[in-house]
Amino acid sequence: MRAHNQSLEIWRYVIVASLAVLGSIFIWAPVLFLLIFSVAVSTIKSGRAPAVACAAFFTFLFGWINSNKVPDGDWSWYLYHFQLLQDIPIYDYFGQVHMGVSARLTEPVYHVLAWILSITTSAQPEVLAVVVTAIIYGSVAYFVTGTAAALTATRLSGVYVALAIICASTIGITFTLTTHLVRQELAIAFLLGSLCLEMKMRRRPALALAMLAVLTHNSAIIPAFVLIFIVQVKLIRNSVIRKSLIGAASLALLGFGYYFSTSDEIYRFGDKNDGAIGLLTYVLDAAIVIGASSLLNTKSVGKLVKSFFIPFVAMYSLTVIGASQQPLALLRMYFYFELIRVVGVTLICLWLAANRAFIVLSILSVVGFYYVSLRMDNSPFYFGGEFVDYFFARPI
Repeated sequence: MRAHNQSLEIWRYVIVASLAVLGSIFIWAPVLFLLIFSVAVSTIKSGRAPAVACAAFFTFLFGWINSNKVPDGDWSWYLYHFQLLQDIPIYDYFGQVHMGVSARLTEPVYHVLAWILSITTSAQPEVLAVVVTAIIYGSVAYFVTGTAAALTATRLSGVYVALAIICASTIGITFTLTTHLVRQELAIAFLLGSLCLEMKMRRRPALALAMLAVLTHNSAIIPAFVLIFIVQVKLIRNSVIRKSLIGAASLALLGFGYYFSTSDEIYRFGDKNDGAIGLLTYVLDAAIVIGASSLLNTKSVGKLVKSFFIPFVAMYSLTVIGASQQPLALLRMYFYFELIRVVGVTLICLWLAANRAFIVLSILSVVGFYYVSLRMDNSPFYFGGEFVDYFFARPI
């Protein structure tokens, strides 16, 4: 009896000491605390817990960093328009040119969201940064969790799903563009949700999210078309019809890409320069595509590789080829490879998870954080400090 009481007493001290350590970490390094807490929660619980925990972590971390970003590039006019929406009725806002940019009626989703946030929060820029961040990284967490549930034969432990979310969020999404190409990033978020719903055979909501992506940024019509086309082709059994449709759609995409690359009237490209695609990006994407495609015959993720990933990569690449003659058009069209990147990283990580490769996934997660750090170091934008500093700093 005495030994039992002593054992309980020891456990009480261990619990109190652990809470004291976690409490001090929370006070002095809340980001590090949330990372530890997210992984711990995912270890204890499966289901939606990893998605919620990881989405909260990335919203806090990346939302905080984006809030400290010095307004520059596209983010400067996004914030200017955000402030402007306090004083302009939304029906008068569309079509007006401010800072050389006008909102289109064909792209209302983001602008309506920004208008609602502007009038309800007195146009606090931090709110816009956090909401945009939450939508983007929340969609990644939702996609990875949904894909894990739909593809893997056995239910994966929550910690494996959490590590897959970390890899997809850090390697799949280019963090430095989340407050630069804002609407395109949101369009990708909606397309990820659409693909996840399609895997769950919820076709109407999937179609609605794909349309929402197009209404966020019209250039998303191409990846949305490819996604919907691939889904519809699966429903047609006649091989002659299928081949004819694929051929027609491929030619249409190639022509559409060429049209984008040669017409200055669509996005008024002119001499605008939004940067260039680095060699590292091409190498990374090639490695991800090859790695994910090699999983074609695996039991865990082969179904999605065969039915979506390889056809999407093949067809969308035609658009990129068509747009390659115009540098800015190539940049805009290649940007949607980020969707391929997220899906590819997710497939690779879930295959590793199905094979219980915990150490490899952990290393990839660390590499993912290092990749974000490299991106920030080489970005033309300033985020108020180094990436590592945010892990050991307090918001206030």
